[in-house]
Amino acid sequence: MAPEAIKNVLGGELPVWTETIDPTSLDSIMWPRAGAAGEVWWSGRVDADGVNRTMYDARPRLSEQRERMLKRGVR
Repeated sequence: MAPEAIKNVLGGELPVWTETIDPTSLDSIMWPRAGAAGEVWWSGRVDADGVNRTMYDARPRLSEQRERMLKRGVR
């Protein structure tokens, strides 16, 4: 995406195909993907040095989010 167009982006979309999801599997399929997408949308794909972020960068934040969701009853 062109740098001048980035300022026009308001959010992201994460589609989920429901033919593979039922009430039992919804949380375990949707929330890890949504958390990873949110991490990229919020923090960016690369760090301040232009290096691609890794799972090691995101792990502490995603672990904290997981704990918050578990406390709220999300499996």
